[in-house]
Amino acid sequence: IYEPGLEAMLKRNPAVKPEEADTTTVGIVLQPSFLGGFQASIDWYDIQISGAIAQLTAQQLVDGCAVLGDQTLCQYVIRSGNPQTGPIERIDSLFINLAEQIMEGIDVELSYRRPVTLLGGGAESIGARVFGSRLLHNSTQNRGAALDERVGQISILGLPKNKATAILTYTNGPYSGTVIGRYIGGGILDRTLVESDVPLRNPTTGATITTIDDNTVGSVFYTDLTLGWRPESIEGLHVYGTVTNLLDRAPPMAPSAIG
Repeated sequence: IYEPGLEAMLKRNPAVKPEEADTTTVGIVLQPSFLGGFQASIDWYDIQISGAIAQLTAQQLVDGCAVLGDQTLCQYVIRSGNPQTGPIERIDSLFINLAEQIMEGIDVELSYRRPVTLLGGGAESIGARVFGSRLLHNSTQNRGAALDERVGQISILGLPKNKATAILTYTNGPYSGTVIGRYIGGGILDRTLVESDVPLRNPTTGATITTIDDNTVGSVFYTDLTLGWRPESIEGLHVYGTVTNLLDRAPPMAPSAIG
């Protein structure tokens, strides 16, 4: 395990090469004639990056070498004595080319808008939009190493599997009000750790397995509010105020170490 007191060198890498990416996207949009103002869309995307450029932290380099068995990363973990088992002297953290990075997911959007008569006083309308995304893959793979899937990991270099945003807007003449709900799905803290409240050992090698008491990160829902005014006498002027996290929800605990 990397200890913060050890030396970590941030270095340039003249050998790094440009990354190349292939992106495939397929989508469909529906606007049914029998339901005016309604629209739905769904998109699937697949992004494959060859030679993806990344700068891993000292802990990620140690984990990749010692835990995930990625020998291409062991050259950046400088040890004294035995290069495989000796104590760590220094970590060289520099930009490197990962062999491959893949991101795949699905995005869905629903929207609806129509005029209404509720309070009077001006032209009124309501609008609703819902965005949802499902991340299917967020993986990297170095040459000679196993696939490292990060989907669902919330901490460093990770993304939640599920995210959604709902927007409800009401307008009355020059006035408008918008309520936004933002959902961020839960996940795990670190894919390299085993959740256990008792010490564990590898049954084959007898080596100690790095464990964590609770490897989960909870989901969270935030609410935002925006009030706006567009004075008719001044074209192009929009005055608005926004309160982010209206209900003062605390984010879920997701501690991490940088080094």
